[in-house]
Amino acid sequence: MKPHKVSKRNVFYAAIATAAEYYDFTLFAYVAIYISHNFFPSSDPTIAMLSAFGMFASGYIMRPLGGIILGNMGDKYGRKYVLKIAMFLMMLSVLIIAFVPTTSSIGITAVILMVLARMIQGFSIGGEYNGVLALLVEQAPRYKRASITSWGTFIEGNGVLLSTIVVFLCTYYFTSEQMYDFGWRIPYYVGFALVVFAFLCILRLKESEEFKEAQQCNKLEKVPVLTALKEYPLQIMQVFFLAGYLGIAYYMAAAFIPSFLVDHHFFNENDAMLITMIAAVFYAYSAPFWGRLSDKIGRKPMLLGSSFLLGLLCYPLFMLLTLGSLFWAGFAYCIFMLLIAAGTATFVTAINELFPTHLRFSGVATGYNVSNAIFGGTTPLVAGGLIALTAWDFAPSIYLIIASIVVILVVLTMKETN
Repeated sequence: MKPHKVSKRNVFYAAIATAAEYYDFTLFAYVAIYISHNFFPSSDPTIAMLSAFGMFASGYIMRPLGGIILGNMGDKYGRKYVLKIAMFLMMLSVLIIAFVPTTSSIGITAVILMVLARMIQGFSIGGEYNGVLALLVEQAPRYKRASITSWGTFIEGNGVLLSTIVVFLCTYYFTSEQMYDFGWRIPYYVGFALVVFAFLCILRLKESEEFKEAQQCNKLEKVPVLTALKEYPLQIMQVFFLAGYLGIAYYMAAAFIPSFLVDHHFFNENDAMLITMIAAVFYAYSAPFWGRLSDKIGRKPMLLGSSFLLGLLCYPLFMLLTLGSLFWAGFAYCIFMLLIAAGTATFVTAINELFPTHLRFSGVATGYNVSNAIFGGTTPLVAGGLIALTAWDFAPSIYLIIASIVVILVVLTMKETN
């Protein structure tokens, strides 16, 4: 392959698409407490919250299907082709969530429409994020791959950060009653405008030069996903375990903890969103640093170090989160997100380096999205269920400790890809 210049315009367009996707996809977790009230009315707030987290998990049911179908199409017809489909589907899903009536108005139909919207979102993001990562990897010089691909984590983090800012502003300016009534919908109106702009950006995106070269050399497969499963099963399993682990860590921090802090009366909605917003800044803006460090010292040291520290520190970090002190909760949350960013910024490059160009999208998307469906999307539900089952606020940390031990063993089996 000939070396290609990094297209700043392509990076920008891909950035907008990923930011829009992750803004809209993770937004659900930040307004889950209001959705549970409107769509799952119950005298027990824990049951209502678990129902909302179950709806959150429904988005992940479709991620494997989206990853397999869109990943296969991405290796066959191109990265841009898939990104256009993914952004259109995200527009449709956000529109449904923004305007669907509540259960008190249309009964069970409201729940069905919300689940449908979440499933469309899951199918969409199953192809979008991996397509953007493939584009970034295929533009980068080998010695700067993590430095450039870690911008995918930075971009994703900024989409999540924007969602926390919008929800924070809503909780600041609206009363609690107004948030439960109509305020939770306003971030979705913002999200719809953002995803429309992202779709227009994708229309101007240029196809990956590496993919075009593979196409011209007749290297493309008729059914790329089947070839990837046949020729790279070990690599797909490595992606599966790494993605599952980081899915558990990330969604425990970004999706479960904000609602946990409010639901268990440690903080009010506004304070919880404030520390979530600050932690999201640490996650997003540390990613490029971790990417550069990964290019210098290698993928395995970064993955092993971040996994070890997360496993070691998650229990004391949970203790700090539950002290009732805004400072110590914010400190613990930021450390949590810094360690997750270190792993993720390295992971997004390492998994793409495991596959050749003509199978990259399919191989990564299959392992990544199946794992996220099983582990990532269910994490808030599992974490909440562990607390309900044990009556112990620190129970979710044990889940993460076990996951850390497993992924360290997996990383030790991997070859260094840098």
